[in-house]
Amino acid sequence: MPSKNAADSQEALQLEAGEAHAEAASPSAQSETIADRRGAHRDPLRIPFRLRFQDTEVSGVSQDISPTGISILSDTALGVGTPLTLQCSFAETCYLDLSAQVAYCRRMEGDASPLYTIGVRLAALRDWEQKIILSAVESLRENPSGREKSLLTLLVSKDAVALEAAKLYTQAKRPRADRLHTARRSCVHASKIIGWGAYLPPNMITNGHVNAMLARNGEKTKFGDVVGALTGIQARHYAGSRTYPSDLAVEASARALKSAGVDPKDLEVIISCGVSRDVEEPATACIIQEKLGATNAYVFDLANACNGFVSGIDVLDSFIASGRYEVGLVTAGEVISQFINWEPETKGDLRLSSMGYTLGDGGGAAVLTRTKNGEQRGIKARWFLTDSSYWEVAVVPLMENSSSKRLFRSNGVEIERAALQHVPIGVEETMRMLDWDISDIELIVPHQVSHHIIDNLFHKRLGMPQEKIFWSYPRHGNVGAASMPVALCTALSENRLKIGDKILLVGGSGGFGVGIMGLIL
Repeated sequence: MPSKNAADSQEALQLEAGEAHAEAASPSAQSETIADRRGAHRDPLRIPFRLRFQDTEVSGVSQDISPTGISILSDTALGVGTPLTLQCSFAETCYLDLSAQVAYCRRMEGDASPLYTIGVRLAALRDWEQKIILSAVESLRENPSGREKSLLTLLVSKDAVALEAAKLYTQAKRPRADRLHTARRSCVHASKIIGWGAYLPPNMITNGHVNAMLARNGEKTKFGDVVGALTGIQARHYAGSRTYPSDLAVEASARALKSAGVDPKDLEVIISCGVSRDVEEPATACIIQEKLGATNAYVFDLANACNGFVSGIDVLDSFIASGRYEVGLVTAGEVISQFINWEPETKGDLRLSSMGYTLGDGGGAAVLTRTKNGEQRGIKARWFLTDSSYWEVAVVPLMENSSSKRLFRSNGVEIERAALQHVPIGVEETMRMLDWDISDIELIVPHQVSHHIIDNLFHKRLGMPQEKIFWSYPRHGNVGAASMPVALCTALSENRLKIGDKILLVGGSGGFGVGIMGLIL
């Protein structure tokens, strides 16, 4: 049985983490659950450790260890959430270098000198790392002499991967840059987009459906209506469980190829640029190639969050500009409904999950080919920038174990802050490169996000008239990397655009990234 102090520490961890089920359970039920979990997962192993931070080093022995964390006794306190690097050397036979963070730090009572019980949680473990820890713990349990030859070294780290959601999504004060110097510019006008395609799955999910899916224990909620009022979304489309990202990409790609008059076998390149994928390996582009019958194409995946589509266009444009290829396809199939958290445990979880309720599934595609001499159509300018100081504000994490889920978490306030800081500069720089003013542009097609960001960014900050911004978001929400082609295809179907029109594609993504293109349709 675990010691009282250890059990108290684990209980403190649950309370500090705000686990709703622990708060709702009776004290006896909590004790049983904690004891059961500790008995199943934690071994009381005393292994020497060193804790290093700044110019200080503290030594001691661990209390217990599990595949997900350790607890130690220390006369030095560490703040909850402190990121750590944990270097494990087990009996001088195996070595692991892991990300971790302080899960709880509690002062022990009744000691003449102050001691703290510190719980350290391991972050983003791979399966093989867990298996090594389990094997090492079993070996040390059977051969106690190996414990003195083992060592746990904890280093205070700046590795943000180790941080919990509360750390990842806190607001930070950042100075606004008046002018950025990392934009990529080009005057090579070698490609044009000759075919567009989009596809939305038939299952339409309204804000009322979101209300019903968030209801718990018979309690009704209007949070779907709240999200609708705050963002402007009215509906989104979800793919069924038997639909894969490649299926949506292929539907959109077939429409783009038909509008371009291009046979799939004539494609030389296929770039799949969605957030979601069919499998970890191989590239989803391989599956798209097989389903399209594009047997002659060189294919690969490109990942850049919601900016994947404009990034894919930029890469394919560069291929065509270099003379390597003449015709290619950029496509995105998004099944991002799988990343939505439908069981938020706390108000904090709900806040970090709220933008997920604006996500939808769908596919988008574009066919590019080389321009002819003297032709005015084509991609005329591009401007890209990444500010990685904002990378934490929109994340789909890796799975930590077989029972975990990959759930989208984001901070809408910080995303808007990043967009307002960088996008206006990119729009102004692109228009300056092209010598265009707003009267020259038929439509600006942005990444599809809430009306609050659109209003503040384009109407208030840039002074763009509403009729110049094409915003189809209320009908389909944020479709990830497919948002822009879905919106543009909607504009074409409504006769808002025609061949020869000047347009701006304005992308924004987690990272935080900006991708802007000026082109003549």
